[in-house]
Amino acid sequence: MANIFKLSNLKKTYYYLKRNGVMQTIGAALERVQAPYFADYNYVMPCPQELEEQRQRRWGNPVIFSIVVPAYETKEKFLKVLIHSLLDQTYPYWELVIADASSTSKVKKQCESYEDGRIRYVALEKNDGISGNTNQGLDKATGDYIGLLDHDDYLTPDALYEMAKAIEVGKEQNREYGLLYSDEDKCDENGQHFYEPHFKTDFNLDMFLTNNYICHFCVMKKELMQKLKFRKEYDGAQDYDIFLRAVGELWEKNLKVEENICHIPKVLYHWRCHNDSTAANPQSKAYAYDAGKRALQDFINVRGWNATVEELAHVGFYKIVYQGAIWQHRRDIIAVGKKKIKSGKMISGAYDKEGNLLYDGLPFCYSGYIHRAVLAQNVAQLDMDNWKINPDYNHIIEQIWEEHEAWEQLSKKERQKALCEELISRGYRLYWDPRGEVV
Repeated sequence: MANIFKLSNLKKTYYYLKRNGVMQTIGAALERVQAPYFADYNYVMPCPQELEEQRQRRWGNPVIFSIVVPAYETKEKFLKVLIHSLLDQTYPYWELVIADASSTSKVKKQCESYEDGRIRYVALEKNDGISGNTNQGLDKATGDYIGLLDHDDYLTPDALYEMAKAIEVGKEQNREYGLLYSDEDKCDENGQHFYEPHFKTDFNLDMFLTNNYICHFCVMKKELMQKLKFRKEYDGAQDYDIFLRAVGELWEKNLKVEENICHIPKVLYHWRCHNDSTAANPQSKAYAYDAGKRALQDFINVRGWNATVEELAHVGFYKIVYQGAIWQHRRDIIAVGKKKIKSGKMISGAYDKEGNLLYDGLPFCYSGYIHRAVLAQNVAQLDMDNWKINPDYNHIIEQIWEEHEAWEQLSKKERQKALCEELISRGYRLYWDPRGEVV
């Protein structure tokens, strides 16, 4: 309960009230009190034995990571923790590229105090903004994959090991990942208290088109990141912009873009919160959310979709408003589902692979963990009694039905599961729109 009344949370409530009015704020406050998601969370580091086993592993053809950090007058205590989080990695094949735009020499002296050739200090001639500074760091990167690290955040000791392991497993499955990302959490200024973990979903295209849930920790193929670079006009949301364009590139190569993007379901990144950070005070970088909106609109415009971006109640979250039916713009969408509400709670709509209802029983005024219940998203199953089929694909449904003579012998739940699995296996997406509602 004490965390609810932290200054940062009170600030968030105040700005939410200004944006959305009293009634929505009351609903959001009730959810925060009645459903404090993972309020008892605490990060637990892998045990010493596990970390030692990771250090002892031998790699045949190790992938090399370049970790790029744009620095500017970084506090010594923060930079020390960051550098040691690399030195403590159980995976040794990395380089740390610190692109420093400071006017003083304190960052340079601190970097040069470490006698480790993997730590590379790059002095920038001027402060060219977050995107310009990061781009100069990218130019110096020589690894196979590039990861980004904010100058006051730090990695868990197994971060690069888990990334390397996932890349290796992908190769065994004939998958070459263009982008990999992990879960993350937040920590206080002293790095002692960990909270608000973000346990992410596997890559979900349409959910990603509502917010930058990839965020930290992410690595991308060097060739792809160096090709795309960061764009100054999206400073504040430069990560979302480059991730959107990376997803666009990978999508053009493979309609099943999910096969080229890997989610590692482990917290590998600690996002430090202090008074000036976006994590602690969203209003401190309100311009970032406008930049994110513009980056998403650019993604839409490049694809020729007749659609616009609108902000949701919570900052940093968006919805795409398509002009006309979504499948007039998106040939990958075969069906759109709605949610069903009874007695003010969710009783039907979107389901996971096992047929479990997502957001089951969630009050209609709640947004759910990380606000997912109000975000458009791709799902494993839709309620067949409450969906609309793309009329151009009716023949696909009929074909599948004819190929399976035993449909009538299955229960509704079994039919729904089998049909949705077949549609997804053919490369189509099921789209759940939380704005659509059946009472």
